[in-house]
Parts: sequence; C-alpha cells; structure tokens
Amino acid sequence: MISLEGLPNWRLEVKEASAGVYKATAVHSFGPKIELTGTDEKKLIAEIKISAMLMEVEIAKKTSQQRPR
Repeated sequence: MISLEGLPNWRLEVKEASAGVYKATAVHSFGPKIELTGTDEKKLIAEIKISAMLMEVEIAKKTSQQRPR
C-alpha cells in the first residue's frame, strides 16, 4: 500500500481484479475503508482521493467532538 498524496492518514492499494478491471482500496489509520471498482485506473484513484478527503473531514469532526475541553 502507498500513501495518498496530501492525506497522510490514508493508504491506497490498486489491484487489477480481472482483465482491465481495477479495484482501489483506501484505508484510514483509524480503520475506515473505501473501495471502488472500475475500468479506468486513474479515474478510480481520483475518485477515491475525493472520497477520502470528504471522509477525513468527517473523521476530524468526530474526533474533535470527543476531546475533553
């Protein structure tokens, strides 16, 4: 797995599931996972990065709410 550029808490793995079909999996260091499948590897990586950015915002909101003040 490799890091997602600009998202240090995420690791990305892209595998060819079958001829011309790719499965991209991104995993956050806290455990949440995003999986997408498609035929355009570059588009999959772009889409998974957008999803990871959105999820990162939600994770940050939840973790900041749990901190004692």
